[in-house]
Amino acid sequence: MGRPLRLLVQGSRESTRIALLDETRLLEFYQEDTGTESLMGSMFLGRVERVLPDMKAAFVKLGLAQNGFLPLREAESYHRACGNAPLLTGQDVLVQVKKDPKGEKGAFLTRDIGLPGQYVLLMPKNRFVGLSRRVTDENDRTRAREMGKRIADGRFGIIVRHAALFAPVKQVEAEAKALWQGWCEIEQHAQYVKAPALLHEEPATLDVLLRDYAARHPIEVLSQCRPSETLPQGVTWQ
Repeated sequence: MGRPLRLLVQGSRESTRIALLDETRLLEFYQEDTGTESLMGSMFLGRVERVLPDMKAAFVKLGLAQNGFLPLREAESYHRACGNAPLLTGQDVLVQVKKDPKGEKGAFLTRDIGLPGQYVLLMPKNRFVGLSRRVTDENDRTRAREMGKRIADGRFGIIVRHAALFAPVKQVEAEAKALWQGWCEIEQHAQYVKAPALLHEEPATLDVLLRDYAARHPIEVLSQCRPSETLPQGVTWQ
């Protein structure tokens, strides 16, 4: 392993900012409102409250303070790919949060679900095979794309992360299999609940960054407060 990455956490009354840096670059940056948990990545079984063709959008009841906003153009693309009928008022729909609610605006939603892991992002509702933007070397891109095609095998979409290049293929395959199994369980759960209902929550941003990077890099966390939970191996607190 090389020099440690630095994970900076700074909080104020209004927001918490999280930045991950190497020696020369900003790798990740997130800003979240203080006192509110992010819904990014959460999945809901929602109910379509209104379809507004002029706005090319649908408003979906999630059981939150505001209804979520689902672009119809994306939904049309989704149902063409999956052979589904267009959205109708009163219909139950499985959606994922792409952007958190803010002020009087509800969550921004998608039907094109993504399940993130350390090595891949699995997309059960499409068949796209893509690569992380961090995979820049042409030989690496070819290898990663072939890996993604072999793992997905036409069953689901997948984006291969940079970390997958440094892991045994069987390990990447095992993660994709676990993500697929997780999706099957979410779908099954959706059959037995009444909309609106929360089906799945993603871990907190800090936990996700540690999950994605700590296995490959030592990390120094610089923060105004120390976490109560046990830190992963290779992570130190400053």
